[in-house]
Amino acid sequence: MNIENLTVSFGETKVLDKLSIHTEATGLYMITGSSGCGKTTLLRAILGLLPYEGDIENHGQLSALFQEPRLFDHLTALENVTVVMPTPDKNQAAELLNTLGLTDCHDFYPAELSGGMKQRVSLARALCYPFDTLLLDEPFSGLDSGNKSVIIPLLLSLAKEKLIIIVTHNTEDFPGQPVLTL
Repeated sequence: MNIENLTVSFGETKVLDKLSIHTEATGLYMITGSSGCGKTTLLRAILGLLPYEGDIENHGQLSALFQEPRLFDHLTALENVTVVMPTPDKNQAAELLNTLGLTDCHDFYPAELSGGMKQRVSLARALCYPFDTLLLDEPFSGLDSGNKSVIIPLLLSLAKEKLIIIVTHNTEDFPGQPVLTL
């Protein structure tokens, strides 16, 4: 991914001012910084969800996990995952939900899930969408250390073939990985 002179403003306030970032085609990169410095804004610009000035060159398909779960209330956990798959594969979706510790929750609706469970369903959905670049905004919100210990190796394994960009305040979760501080 190549980002050149990215500027994002809200009215008179510049949140990002001529930011440039260059990554390899694969790997895991962390973006960190104080609250309100533009980390989420950067991801939203990459996704094309808000206007910006500058150039963003991304090769391939994007998938994302937002800070808050954005699940469909009328779909079960399993259906929330398969809905993004070009060819819905319930077995693949169920296997990923099981890996993320949601074995008994496939038929639960979002209202029946805890915050951490909703976050893991959202992560499963982001992982089941065909992507070349995965954008994760605070993926460990509401998760305990046991769940993180499953997700971290999964993401590191994926980063061997895909580009993963994670907004986080906890860079110690991925020691040795590149960090960009905004």
